[in-house]
Amino acid sequence: MRIAVVGASSTATVQFAAALAHWTDEQDTRGTVQLRLFGRDGYRLGVVTNVVTRILHERAAVMATTHLETSLHDADLVMVQARVGGLPARQFDETFPQLADLPGEETLGPGGLANALRTVRELAPTFEAIARCAPSALVLVLTNPAGIVRQAAASYGLRAIEVCEAPHVLLGLVADVLDCPVEELLDRYVGMNHVGFYVPHDGDELARLHGLVPIAGEEIERLGVLPLGYLRYYLDPGAAWRSQLGRPTRAEQLMVIEHEARVLLSAVEVPDPQARPSPWYALAVLPIIDGIVRSSGATVLAGCANDARVATLPNAATVEGPAVVERSGRIATRNLPLLPAPALELLEAHAHYEERALEACRRPTRSSVRSALEANPMTKGSSKVDALVDAIANSPFGVRLS
Repeated sequence: MRIAVVGASSTATVQFAAALAHWTDEQDTRGTVQLRLFGRDGYRLGVVTNVVTRILHERAAVMATTHLETSLHDADLVMVQARVGGLPARQFDETFPQLADLPGEETLGPGGLANALRTVRELAPTFEAIARCAPSALVLVLTNPAGIVRQAAASYGLRAIEVCEAPHVLLGLVADVLDCPVEELLDRYVGMNHVGFYVPHDGDELARLHGLVPIAGEEIERLGVLPLGYLRYYLDPGAAWRSQLGRPTRAEQLMVIEHEARVLLSAVEVPDPQARPSPWYALAVLPIIDGIVRSSGATVLAGCANDARVATLPNAATVEGPAVVERSGRIATRNLPLLPAPALELLEAHAHYEERALEACRRPTRSSVRSALEANPMTKGSSKVDALVDAIANSPFGVRLS
């Protein structure tokens, strides 16, 4: 299996190598994977590659290149994990929404829109290259905002899905409370990137799950489902904003962690994975690789095109739910649980926002950006939308708005 990693100079790639090494040992699949690492910064890529090669040590063939098309040629699977603008751009996303007394976040709200505007534009040549060099590849989108980025990738004719650890983490918490295997809960999950829900069998079960996420029990009961913790940004943005005041942003924390990690990598040492865990590889990526290589027919959670599974959402929307991985790399989606009306309304509002956001990414004007912000559940009704548009337009990480 030929796996290309776009954005491989990230320090997180080392944790992917560790997860891959564990999988090859556990499943006795040594030598079945060729790993191709692509990054634009040759020095950083080389430092990461040295450690990745050491970790995998004969378990998989490793090559690195700063030439995108070389990494993609005839790839079976392409992982897109590039962070456009790096952590300084994330720092902007997590701070400028505070101009409107709103929380900063890299996927939801104004910060997520700013991220989408630059990311979709910058990744366009990458998607074009995949369509030329690996048109049959399965494309795994890990780059946030992953739901919007997956839709953009699919518009190039790519077989693109979005993967995220958040649903797996939520279901793991639920499984602990219900004392059952996580695998038994996959068919109870439905949502979109960072806007997802576990659908309980009944109210008594839901009552047992209060306290698993930082959302008030009354709000959970109103929704009738257990939401991801990210939903706090939509359900009570004021409280989320206040909780961020006077505290370092996540981007600032990651800058320190990344600096320390790169010092260790330069010495060909493996950074402590607990300093910045990357659980998405083991939870969301490896099950898909395993399903393809071993033809296991395993059920996974993945964000795929809706295709009428949720009747009131656009067919092209990225909807997360259970799917079966086939050896060909085809992802066969499964039926989704029904959502109670309050949760469905929130999901519909987010889907409408993502539709507007993608339009703004394709035609970035002040009007299209304003329209996306006005549709966003966090920003809708804000009196400071124009100030947010100005901040995005004037950002050194933004796109020119006409």
